[in-house]
Amino acid sequence: MFKALNLLFDTLLTRFFEIFQGLLQLPFSCLLPHLETISNNPVFVSHIGGNLELTLRELEVGMKKFVRMAWEEKVLEEEMRGEGSEVGAWLRVLEWVREEVRGFDRCFTEKVCG
Repeated sequence: MFKALNLLFDTLLTRFFEIFQGLLQLPFSCLLPHLETISNNPVFVSHIGGNLELTLRELEVGMKKFVRMAWEEKVLEEEMRGEGSEVGAWLRVLEWVREEVRGFDRCFTEKVCG
């Protein structure tokens, strides 16, 4: 029984991953009407809350926290590395930022948050 439930759960997670990968290919403006429809659904409202605008703001705040944390981690990593000068460390961090931005620009062709 446990193996069957475990397999079912793994399959479900795989399907969710595939769906979300497909959604990333769509422009955010195409997804927004669907998000509004879902957020106005009574089941969604009763269990999660129906304020899509607040949810998007929370997403934006969470993304900013994540980026700040990644930045601090990268700067600390470069400081601990101790190779070369401080200028070299900052240049490596700057190059890392550029690479990350290019990746996000490829993934999200439209601006997601304000």
